[in-house]
Amino acid sequence: MATSNMEQRIQQLVEKLRAASEKAGVEWREGPGKSYILSIGSYAITVSKDNDPQLAIFDQNGEELEAVERAELETHTAGDGRNYAELCDKVWRLARRSAGSAEAAFDKILTMLDDKASGGASAPAATPVQTETAAAPVQQAEAEEPELAPQAPQAGMDEGQDGGDDLEEFAIERPAASNGAASSANDDDSDEEEDAPARRPFWS
Repeated sequence: MATSNMEQRIQQLVEKLRAASEKAGVEWREGPGKSYILSIGSYAITVSKDNDPQLAIFDQNGEELEAVERAELETHTAGDGRNYAELCDKVWRLARRSAGSAEAAFDKILTMLDDKASGGASAPAATPVQTETAAAPVQQAEAEEPELAPQAPQAGMDEGQDGGDDLEEFAIERPAASNGAASSANDDDSDEEEDAPARRPFWS
């Protein structure tokens, strides 16, 4: 199949993009739809892997000058036996590496492998610090308990004294009850005292 002048230029472009990307002589950046963009002068080139066009050229205003689909690149074979669509896939992988898309993943993986190679010695170091930090509030709470204990009897005595005066005044003004009624009231009071649960101090 005869190759047109434009097809030859597209093939040359793919080969030169691969050579420059392999030498890290160009800087790619991430584009939309898992594509990568290379700015050269007042032009921009995009490469894609799974979406068409696989290769496109834009001017400085963002107008598309040329777009090449994967099917077109697959019809021509390069000197190494691969078709130009496969070479463009190679350019896409090199562009992804240049854009730093995998750098964060590499950093995390290498750090985790370093920890495993060293036996994970750095991981247990944080355990004593966490234990001491968690125990601090408990110790502080235990230290504060004795300060609350002496205040409870004081409050109870004051309340008992005030309550006693009120009861004495009430007893003077209240008419005397009959012996039977008083005995019945005392029995009811004793039953209520036996059934009532013991009250716990508020600080316990």
